[in-house]
Amino acid sequence: MKRLIPLLLVFCLLVSACGAKGSILKYDIPAPVASLDPQFVTDTTASMIVSNVFEGLFRQLPSGEVEPCIAEEWTVSPDGLVYTFRLRQGIRWNRSLSETGTWTTNSARWSDPEGTPVTAHDFVFALRRLFDENHMSELAAHFLCIRNAPQILAGEMNSRMLGVRADSDYTLEITLSQPNRQLPELLASSAAMPCNQAFYESTRGRYGLDVDTLMSNGPFYVSIWNNDTAIALRRSEVYREDLPVRALGVNFYFPNSESFDPLARFLNGDTDACEIDYAHLAEMEKAGCSVTSFEDTVWVLALNQDEVGTEGYSFSRAVAHTVDRDRFSGYLTENLRTTSVLVPPAVSSSGESFRAFAGELSPTVYSPFLARQYYAETLEQGDAPNLREILVCDEGNLPLLAGYVQQGLQNNLSIYTTLVRLPRKELLERVAAGDYQAAILPLTVSYSSPEAIFSCFHAESSQNFTGYDSQPFEALLSSAALIPVDQLYSVYKEAEQRLLYDCPVVPLFFETSYYAVAPGVSGIAFSPFLAGMRFQDAVKK
Repeated sequence: MKRLIPLLLVFCLLVSACGAKGSILKYDIPAPVASLDPQFVTDTTASMIVSNVFEGLFRQLPSGEVEPCIAEEWTVSPDGLVYTFRLRQGIRWNRSLSETGTWTTNSARWSDPEGTPVTAHDFVFALRRLFDENHMSELAAHFLCIRNAPQILAGEMNSRMLGVRADSDYTLEITLSQPNRQLPELLASSAAMPCNQAFYESTRGRYGLDVDTLMSNGPFYVSIWNNDTAIALRRSEVYREDLPVRALGVNFYFPNSESFDPLARFLNGDTDACEIDYAHLAEMEKAGCSVTSFEDTVWVLALNQDEVGTEGYSFSRAVAHTVDRDRFSGYLTENLRTTSVLVPPAVSSSGESFRAFAGELSPTVYSPFLARQYYAETLEQGDAPNLREILVCDEGNLPLLAGYVQQGLQNNLSIYTTLVRLPRKELLERVAAGDYQAAILPLTVSYSSPEAIFSCFHAESSQNFTGYDSQPFEALLSSAALIPVDQLYSVYKEAEQRLLYDCPVVPLFFETSYYAVAPGVSGIAFSPFLAGMRFQDAVKK
């Protein structure tokens, strides 16, 4: 009975709208959320929720464009190294209301949670938290362009030496070690959301782990966080007056039994939107649902350079030339299409698609002659390739498609491998830990720039899961920070070609993601990037 009472209370709060104007949207998420600490969330679902309850200096739109939020105005020094932001005033922190109607708080050391202004000091503290010597964030590697960041990451300096400072309550200065035109995109990510130091310290190491230890500044706040039932967001009453929030809130539900079926729940009207696969696309359109799609993912064959036992990239090139993508014909669903290039079509800038600019020609074509030539070169160098198994997701036709990759190695190089079929989560965990020789896995863009893919191949990046290390590649990306915006795609095209030539990964096919919205529901802003979707303007008839 003691457990039943809280669950009944949660149910009542979820279904009640308290007479407020607006609709409560309902959406299923794949699993409970462990943390909503913006500086540490790497899970896509948590990042999506963070994007609805926090607001940073910038926001990335579904088109890929970046618009200012709390950064009202900014200037850049002539050398491109110093960014000075003037922050919008009137932005306030928001806390959850308890069921008694009072502000929740878990520490007597924190007072006046309602109405506390968001200041430049909150951004300084947030960015320094990424590089905290006692608990370094995985996301810190994205911000190595900030002055002293590499030295702090290497343990040579402390986080207070990071090139960020508050010149006043509403003036923030960020100094870079080298120019980086992607800084606004980086500052739109969850990792750069503000964090109030006084409140953070009051949580005593539990920041972002439950309702009582979370304080946000976006269009919604977290009103319920029950990992047995649901997570509920409700409209903030202290959000910006110039940006009305049309939705009253959002209820996120997750599987609570083996029979939990998000698609069936959507078709039954239990939820208002749903990520769907291609097989159900026609059914959604027939039911009058609106569908949004993005070609935002590339599936690749990744080679762990530290495990295959070869120097240089001759062996990787040999493997790449054994892949006959024509063999996939007839086995790809219509949301998949073969590709020999890396950057997905969803990436665009100023309305121009990178793929339209760069084209789809690649040096990684099927060629048994080149495969054997590069393999002979590998053996001449005295290397003995260690490639005994290929990890593959145990989903749909992926094991069958991996079988054709396996056959290409066997037929052209006499390399015999075993396919290891794994759940996607386990496969990605093994790849992230470096516990693999080769794997077929998806790469999805987190923001609208080729850098979103290239960041996986920076030599010093914690996301570099292949161990790729190329000075020509690094030099190209460094040069991108110094050239005019209208020339960026040219450099990125050259950088992509370098990756395709060295073959730390071999592109196989692009995947399209689909989202369906129920009839009568509008205003949900879907995005191909990590923020996923925003509910601020959602309405339901």
